[in-house]
Amino acid sequence: MRDALDPGTIEMPLQRKRGRPAKYSFGAMTPAERAKSYRENRKLEARQALPCIILDADNPVRDAAILDALRKAVAAGDARAIHELTGELRARYPNA
Repeated sequence: MRDALDPGTIEMPLQRKRGRPAKYSFGAMTPAERAKSYRENRKLEARQALPCIILDADNPVRDAAILDALRKAVAAGDARAIHELTGELRARYPNA
């Protein structure tokens, strides 16, 4: 750092770490933390899958989130949600 009020101070070059910068300032995540974060994000995507399919065609949700939402809809017996989710999967994979 350089003091702006002192004209005799020169800028000190600080060494930077090699490689990609850390995503979080508190350090790397452990494998358990990474898995927990993945499961939480997947659960959140599954909750939002049905409204996103209908409203947000530019940014589609992942297939895994649709399948998770489909599992929940089947368990709950929600016929409308099952119909919309399977329709979305049929539209994504027409020749499968």
